[in-house]
Amino acid sequence: MQPDYKAIGKRVQNRRNAQKISQAELAKKISVTSPHISNIERGKTKVSLPTLIEIARALNTTLDDLVCDSLPEAKDVILGDFSDTLRSCSNQELGIISDVTKALLQSMRTRNSTGREQAYPEQGESE
Repeated sequence: MQPDYKAIGKRVQNRRNAQKISQAELAKKISVTSPHISNIERGKTKVSLPTLIEIARALNTTLDDLVCDSLPEAKDVILGDFSDTLRSCSNQELGIISDVTKALLQSMRTRNSTGREQAYPEQGESE
């Protein structure tokens, strides 16, 4: 099974943008070129594990955060994390989370069925 390089690249881009770091700044921090960062973020290159580790360090995140849903076990890991989070919620909070989650899923599925590009394609899907 191949990692989903487009999804990994999108997460790198989202984390970089959230920290207001340019591609050039990230490239400099990890000793690669700006075009290489661009190619990674667009999923045009198969980023190496050492480079991905350096990116995770530079963006103060974990390798897991960047690649988790590219792994077969990801769904179980994500469900476990989500379940742990929900355990601390009140009944009212759980109701709100449930309503928001259902609305979000409906919106995502509608966007997908209308041909709009997905930011995080389902595992095994190709664009």
